[in-house]
Amino acid sequence: MARSVMGAGGGVSLTLRPPIEFIQRQSGAFRRHLRNLEPLWDRFKPIMSEIESKRFDEEGPGWAALKESTIRQKAAAGYPLDILIRTGDLRDSLVEEGRAAKTSAMQMEWGSDVSYAGYHQDGTPKMAQRKVIEIEDVEGRRKLERAMVGWINQVARETFGRI
Repeated sequence: MARSVMGAGGGVSLTLRPPIEFIQRQSGAFRRHLRNLEPLWDRFKPIMSEIESKRFDEEGPGWAALKESTIRQKAAAGYPLDILIRTGDLRDSLVEEGRAAKTSAMQMEWGSDVSYAGYHQDGTPKMAQRKVIEIEDVEGRRKLERAMVGWINQVARETFGRI
């Protein structure tokens, strides 16, 4: 790796040669890790669940208030007066990691399997738009970014170790 040599005029120099073969082997292992992001998705899932829980707890933010007629209907039927909560199925579909996350080696999809979720997400002529899924929360985005950087650093440490 390093070799010192005394020069003809009495000087000295140090020749540095990085361990190219080792670096190439390790960088190949690092690249192989990047072809399967499932461990990263495992870090993302609880964060996404937290983001969605917060979204429902805070009713948006920005969800339109319930109409008086809807409040009367929900109260008469014994349903909670929370926005977008009747049975809790829509909320659960976006909060439960095993239900909301669909993953593969290179992508994660977070969504709802509830048939009427899209009507709330987009709104209809008779129903206000209340986006049930969206990452507007800056802190939520930062948590995802920190999780990603943490995972990359972990893979680098495990792959390259100490030279």
